[in-house]
Amino acid sequence: MRYYHYNHILLIVNKSANKLKADRSVNLLLKLFKIAPVNLTVLKNALNLNFKDYEDAVIYSSGLNANCHCVVTRNTKDFIQKEIPVLSPEQLLEKLNS
Repeated sequence: MRYYHYNHILLIVNKSANKLKADRSVNLLLKLFKIAPVNLTVLKNALNLNFKDYEDAVIYSSGLNANCHCVVTRNTKDFIQKEIPVLSPEQLLEKLNS
């Protein structure tokens, strides 16, 4: 997960529940998911990927660099590299529930 997704989740859960539940949700996510860092190596490697969108290339490159099991995105169609699986959030949930 990218670091700012935790902020979005915290805001959403905070609005629908309370701060304690929001904090618990973020702590659970921190246990389940790895934050893939973006560094100079990731940025340079992203330039060598044949992605139309550089931001998508950076996301994919950071997943590769962090040895992630998969990349989760709502935009799976633009991820043309397949060294690691690219899943939609729904596909991830299916996988986690099976």
